[in-house]
Amino acid sequence: MDPEHLFHSYGSLKARLSKEKSKYPRDKELVSDLMAAIGYVEKDMSSTLEHFTTLTQAGEINFSLLWALFKPNTIVFSRHVSTEQDRLLIVRKTEYQWIGHDEIFILYCDIRS
Repeated sequence: MDPEHLFHSYGSLKARLSKEKSKYPRDKELVSDLMAAIGYVEKDMSSTLEHFTTLTQAGEINFSLLWALFKPNTIVFSRHVSTEQDRLLIVRKTEYQWIGHDEIFILYCDIRS
């Protein structure tokens, strides 16, 4: 599984684990899987999670963490330059790309109708 997907799902995974733990009987396999996914984010992505949380709580972000802002299926606002029309887009994926000596961040979106 893609680490970025686990990062974006972290809050939902924790909520699902809490819900599952309150059930009787518990689905032990599901609880184990959820704990493994949460543990991965908390251990292997701890610095990313901490840095992202600190920055966003201060209303800031840095270039290397832009991907963390845009969870797939998030609705974003855009103003089309040529038509000067406002529009809503649905984020599908993000990526960093080099063009010459410059690194850029790309949002791949669908237009919401």
